[in-house]
Amino acid sequence: MANAIRGELDIELNGSKYKTKLSLNSLMVLERELGRSLIKVTQDLQTGDLPLVDIILILSTALKGGGQEISDTELKQLVWQAGYVSALGEVAKIITNSIVGDDTEGKLEAVT
Repeated sequence: MANAIRGELDIELNGSKYKTKLSLNSLMVLERELGRSLIKVTQDLQTGDLPLVDIILILSTALKGGGQEISDTELKQLVWQAGYVSALGEVAKIITNSIVGDDTEGKLEAVT
């Protein structure tokens, strides 16, 4: 099971589940490669204006971070089969999870 506090998230594409993870470093790399901040990416997601190339880049980064072995060709085929709207929705979950985490925020106990 994915641990949202650590940036992990389970997503579903075309009927299959995948573990994703974005670290701080991978988020910084995404911002650089996308040419805009995650907040701007979130705004694009809200308007449905995220290009396929960005969807593939975000999914690829998150899947690799989650330990998934998937080639770019396989990922493109998976996105094609799942559909643009489905892939867009899963990317929205990934980015939202990275920005706000899950609902356990504030419920962490100190480790001694």
